This record gives sequence, structure tokens and C-alpha cells, in this order.
Amino acid sequence: MEIHIKTIGLPGAKKLRSIATARIGAALGRVGHAVQSVTIRLSGMHKPLGVADKLCRVVIQMKGRFVVFEELGPDAGRVIERAAARVQSAIASQAGAHEAGRTALPA
Repeated sequence: MEIHIKTIGLPGAKKLRSIATARIGAALGRVGHAVQSVTIRLSGMHKPLGVADKLCRVVIQMKGRFVVFEELGPDAGRVIERAAARVQSAIASQAGAHEAGRTALPA
């Protein structure tokens, strides 16, 4: 699984890239083999302090489909954590459905 990260307009981008790689990679954990690539875009917009201006967009390419998650908030670290939690929740949901025989996980 390849993880590509692009940061735009964020101070401390190197640390944020490291956090995003670790958290999203861990969230994909047991189904990482089914993922062809992951693109993470971290961006900040110049808005007044306290305004939801940090964006984490995660695009997961699997065989035959793309899954996109976006989170927005005032703190880049928390936005990454929420995006990773959504990825993990969606993966767990699909795995649960697969175990119940309702749907197939992508190969």
C-alpha cells in the first residue's frame, strides 16, 4: 500500500505528515492488502483564529473503487485523528458485514 501526502499552508507540516501516515496506516491495518494507494491532503486556510480552517482529505483507492473521507476543524492534529477514526470505523463496518456474509471486502 502506497501512502502519498500533500500539505498546503500548514506550519509544522513534517510532523503532521508523520502523524497522518502513522494514524491512517494503522486505521487501514488488517485490510491494507486490499488498498492500492492512499492519498492524504492536509491543508490550512488563512481564517480568524478558532475557525474550522484545517482540512484532512483521505482518498483510498481499492480495486474498482475509491473511498473519500474529509474532516475539517481548527486543529490539524485533531482533524487527522477524526479522519483516521472514520477510516477505521468504515473498515470495521465492512469487515463486520463481510463476516456476517452480507457483503464482500474488496480483494
